Amino acid sequence: MQVFNDKKFLFPNWLKTNLLANINLYLNKDWSAFLAVYESALKDDPNNVDTLVRLARYYWDISNNADDYLKYAQQAYNLNPKRAARDYFWALIFSKNFKLAKDLLSDLNFTNNLNDVNGYILVELTGYYYYFTGAYDMALKYFNKSTSPDIVGFLSTPNNRLIYYKALALVKLNKRDEAINFMREHIKSNEGKAVIFASLKQKDSMYFYLDKIDNKFAAKYTNGVLEFNPYRKEERFKAFLRKNYLPITHWNE
Repeated sequence: MQVFNDKKFLFPNWLKTNLLANINLYLNKDWSAFLAVYESALKDDPNNVDTLVRLARYYWDISNNADDYLKYAQQAYNLNPKRAARDYFWALIFSKNFKLAKDLLSDLNFTNNLNDVNGYILVELTGYYYYFTGAYDMALKYFNKSTSPDIVGFLSTPNNRLIYYKALALVKLNKRDEAINFMREHIKSNEGKAVIFASLKQKDSMYFYLDKIDNKFAAKYTNGVLEFNPYRKEERFKAFLRKNYLPITHWNE
């Protein structure tokens, strides 16, 4: 911490906030301490879009708080639509504001702010809309546009996320063997495999891959995935949360 305090004048504000949050995380072994740094930064600069976007994501991944995800993502979107358009859409999905999410997909004011040169992001978001509203056959049509293998983690890029959701859509359509074969070929990350096995209701395999996650940020992202909802009250899942400094919330009681 002393080294950080001595050198922090060298860093831009966003990086100082991020470094301090990471230091707090590992010193306190608690993601809530990480969140507190961003909450403090937002009090100092309430219109900082980067802080709003990051805080929105962290509220979802760390505590599965859809209301705060939407609150901060919407504030960020109102201030800078280009920076926050996708997060705003995801926040609408996770807070189950499906009608507004659908309306955005045909709203030029929204789609023009996606920085979507090849139309790829709109394909991605449309697929998610159909997936989370239960139209899995339609979702699969959009996810089939994904081609690149997931070699760096299932949440790292839009294309890799589509691969991950393609496997989930196959599970929902009861194409289990196809989903497993697709996962084995394309999904390399432990967190990605854990989510697919969660959807397949194969708990031993799910926990096997959860236990192999050795990165606290990968664990945080994983905690934000809805496929784990049926397991959140189980002691093995709570052990995963504790191991990775994630809080036990009302979702786990």
